[in-house]
Amino acid sequence: MNTSIVIALPKIEDAKKIRTVLNRYGFTVAAVCNSGANALASISELDGGVLLCGYHLQDMYYRDLLDYMPDYFEMLLMASQGVISEAPPSVLVWECL
Repeated sequence: MNTSIVIALPKIEDAKKIRTVLNRYGFTVAAVCNSGANALASISELDGGVLLCGYHLQDMYYRDLLDYMPDYFEMLLMASQGVISEAPPSVLVWECL
């Protein structure tokens, strides 16, 4: 199984900056997007991996996205401490200040 990275953040510029950093360290990012629908479409074309996302995208919250994600993808949520404290245990978290 291939492991892919999809980045979904409300500001596409932020997603592209994170992609650039990951690329510098040898990680390949399969897609960057700013909506949950686009993230799900990208994920559906991949064999597995990680979705790095923010709390609220243009069209849905991370919990909605989590409900629609296939089991072969993991979520890494970038959010504030308040949001992270309420995230389900299945979600990997990255606290943003």
